[in-house]
Amino acid sequence: MAHFLPRLNLIGSQRIRRVFPQLLSGLGLVGGVVSVSVFGTRTANFDANPTSTATATSAFSIEAATQTPVPNQIGGKELVGFGVRHVTLLRFNVYVAALYADAASLNAIKKSQHWRQNYSPAKLLNGDEDSFYMKDFVRRPNAELTLSIEPVRATTGPHLRQGFTRFLNGRVAKDIKDGAFANEADQRAAEDAVKELEAKFPSGNIPKNARMFFTKTAKGELRVEYEDRELAVIKSKWLSERFFEGYLAHEKPISEDFRKSVADGLNSLSSH
Repeated sequence: MAHFLPRLNLIGSQRIRRVFPQLLSGLGLVGGVVSVSVFGTRTANFDANPTSTATATSAFSIEAATQTPVPNQIGGKELVGFGVRHVTLLRFNVYVAALYADAASLNAIKKSQHWRQNYSPAKLLNGDEDSFYMKDFVRRPNAELTLSIEPVRATTGPHLRQGFTRFLNGRVAKDIKDGAFANEADQRAAEDAVKELEAKFPSGNIPKNARMFFTKTAKGELRVEYEDRELAVIKSKWLSERFFEGYLAHEKPISEDFRKSVADGLNSLSSH
């Protein structure tokens, strides 16, 4: 059975900026993030059940650089952090990435004595993929994570795919060098999983504000969705974990703004 994440009504998102310009400009920014609640302007579904709609209040955070509204909750998961991916050399923004986690995982972190006593954003930002905090967040048993990718300019499937497969192939090479694979069969399985992800990407144009979702399921699979379509469910624990670790890794970061936002979001959990 497909588990489609709900599609955000982007017309409504644009309307937020048109109808409430004074509201948005008057709100203070904290770390490049502003939260806004919209009353009665649209119908949005952020629930895992596509037949259930929320009509009273829909809460967003605003990505400051692109003014993109980011839902604070989606598919039954809570927003942890978000940031824009940009090409430094050409100085333009590519997409907004947002990370969501299931409530049980976030509550476990909130109640963890180790997190409360020892965690700081720097420990996630400066640690490698095998650090305690990275593993405890990404590799936690039964945890579900969703990454939302929303282009802020028209792009293509192959262009987006190139970025994902580059860092995943780099991680395959690193794991081979470090002897992380137990045997040759595990190595081939990881390589095949990356190829399967590459093959399932949209082949044509991806318009501005069309969204892709990547979900690490409780079973350790990577589910890929584009708008209202499920593109793939790749049964690879290695891929589902390395995909998310790639977005949080400090070496050759995909988006430093995203990493800092997630690190701060986890800090707000563990400090309460």
